[in-house]
Amino acid sequence: MTKYAVNNKAGKISIKELASATAHRESAIRIGLEWLAAGGHVSITGEGEALVLSAGNGVANQYVQKELFMAVKGILDETAAYRAHFAKAEINNLMGLEST
Repeated sequence: MTKYAVNNKAGKISIKELASATAHRESAIRIGLEWLAAGGHVSITGEGEALVLSAGNGVANQYVQKELFMAVKGILDETAAYRAHFAKAEINNLMGLEST
């Protein structure tokens, strides 16, 4: 998605667009972008929702990248666990209804 934004949208994209396109939470998108930036893959400018992405400088900060990887992995694992639970759970349990 970041490559698409850089190549086709002059780098302009929002956190909400990325979250919607990837079906992930905005927090995962924010940390994921920070992780890509720490790896030197992308440069991020802008504030809040409106971001401008461009090609990174290729210089990685391995320590920051490792910390951000653990953070984004935690969020993605939590999302995967929720989705797995939701897919298998009884409808009455999800709706807070008692089984009869």
